Amino acid sequence: MLSRIKDFLKMDNKRKNRQMCSIYKTKTQYKIITIYSTDVGIYVANTPVFILEITTDMEKINEAIWTCLNASKKMNYKEYQRESINYLKLLKEPSLKKLYNNSKNCKLYIQDKKANIVPYKKSSDKGLEEVEKDTVVMDYSPEKELEITEKAIELLNKSYK
Repeated sequence: MLSRIKDFLKMDNKRKNRQMCSIYKTKTQYKIITIYSTDVGIYVANTPVFILEITTDMEKINEAIWTCLNASKKMNYKEYQRESINYLKLLKEPSLKKLYNNSKNCKLYIQDKKANIVPYKKSSDKGLEEVEKDTVVMDYSPEKELEITEKAIELLNKSYK
């Protein structure tokens, strides 16, 4: 049991410096929300949130994504509960089910100088399921931020069934 706890703590320490956001693409909009890790090991969505028209130029999409990633940090769960928001309301969505049914999603996270772009598809159990075979890992540097954003948008333009 003690070794499992130690393994979990090692894994949690690896996630400490992870910056993360979630990007949804509907027929008319991109919805970008910041994801925070907590000291109890769960991820939570919070501000900043951006809703951009699908016709928004790549530079503005890039700026929104990196604003979210730069805001992402490890948060104390009690702090999260104090600041708790209804992120569905911020995304202007009535429910997760409708959001998942009407959008495509990918998570983008930066850790250890790597950008990981993980596409998701709607799963049969009402949630989202990772499309592991299409996950993209790229070297990260500030000069590559636009390229990383373009790759995320490219994955959102794919169809996953």
